[in-house]
Amino acid sequence: GWDLCFSPDGKVLASVGMRCVHLFDVASCSERARLPMAEGVNGGLGFTRDGRALAVMAAGSVKVFEMASGGLRRNIEVAREARGVKLHPGGRFAATSSKDTVHVVDLQEGKVVASMAAGRGGWVYALAFSADGSKLVSGGSRMNGVVWDATGLDRPGEAVKLKEEELRRLWEELASEDASGAYDAVVKLAGGDGATMRFLRERMVGALNPDVKELEGLVGKLDSDQFVEREKAAEALVKWGAVTEVALEKAMKGNATPQVRAAIEDIRSRGRQSAGAEELRLMRGIEVMEIANSREGREVLEEMAKRWPAGRVREAGEGTLKRVGVR
Repeated sequence: GWDLCFSPDGKVLASVGMRCVHLFDVASCSERARLPMAEGVNGGLGFTRDGRALAVMAAGSVKVFEMASGGLRRNIEVAREARGVKLHPGGRFAATSSKDTVHVVDLQEGKVVASMAAGRGGWVYALAFSADGSKLVSGGSRMNGVVWDATGLDRPGEAVKLKEEELRRLWEELASEDASGAYDAVVKLAGGDGATMRFLRERMVGALNPDVKELEGLVGKLDSDQFVEREKAAEALVKWGAVTEVALEKAMKGNATPQVRAAIEDIRSRGRQSAGAEELRLMRGIEVMEIANSREGREVLEEMAKRWPAGRVREAGEGTLKRVGVR
């Protein structure tokens, strides 16, 4: 590979290959996923500060992948000659370069927000943000360096009041298989006012308290004589993710038939490989709270912390609680 980097928590190593990016699990030293890049990779990649996304420079575009689903969130066209990518400490912006020009891209909005000539006509080969994100430094082939003022990045915008109908649509979109559309919903909700946070509180806390009888009913259907009914029940349990574990464990400790036990092991295995739709919705909802970085959002996370299940949702929530309010 031509470049590599660790995720902020040190659990994942990303490495650039010929026409893909390899993602390795550090603990097991095994490949956990592969992100195909048919156009090839121009070198340069980096995780956002929260580890939720990976930005890669490929074929003149900054491609942003969601780690939880592996889906493409953003494909930001910069310039054919663009190479490398450096993430701003805040996680929303990144810098890249083409020939003698430095470009700044907004990973949330999915667009280039600034292009600056670095001078002297030489190629820009090096980029770096200061630790506090206030400065961007570029270094060129003509032995010249330029320090750019980056203090305008990551300034919060005004909160927007969203209508109830819009809130319900965005909530549904958070569970979408389309990573780009789901991220649009994340960004829109993060810009909402206190009413938006209250709307999310009700649904996110409620999602951590599913109807136990409904879950047990689904587990019971895993022993159905009808194949279609068994498959529908299994898909529903996979969709719910880690919040079903209590019902699954209860069945395993009970008098579950071999068929049910095998189905539960398969459901757990599928859950370890990828997040279900409801699990993704919760993780994306938690991301909303981090981007919003508000008192109301932190209160939602603190309430969720009393009951979130082990696994991805807990890891995402605990990490976000450490970061919200400390920028």
